[in-house]
Amino acid sequence: MQIFRRNRERDVQEIGGVVSQQATAAAEQAQRLMEQGMTQAGEAISAAREQGAQLSEEAGEALGEWRASVESAVRAQPITALALAALAGLAFGALFRTNDRS
Repeated sequence: MQIFRRNRERDVQEIGGVVSQQATAAAEQAQRLMEQGMTQAGEAISAAREQGAQLSEEAGEALGEWRASVESAVRAQPITALALAALAGLAFGALFRTNDRS
């Protein structure tokens, strides 16, 4: 009976060692995968930040060009520009007018 008990204790210790090794290997692999994920996320954020900065710069340039073309059109035809502004004001006023008539 003692032989079986010793064998069982030895088997339990061996199984415990194997389980411990596998758990350690799994934890190390999980840490490596987490580090890879963090690295990839950081790279994606950096790329998005760079792309956002570039788009912002391009939008600023386009706005500057549009402003210059509007200024030149207003200087070339001030009466037409004034009439268009008045019509735009009337259109917006009509769109956003509340019905206060009760």
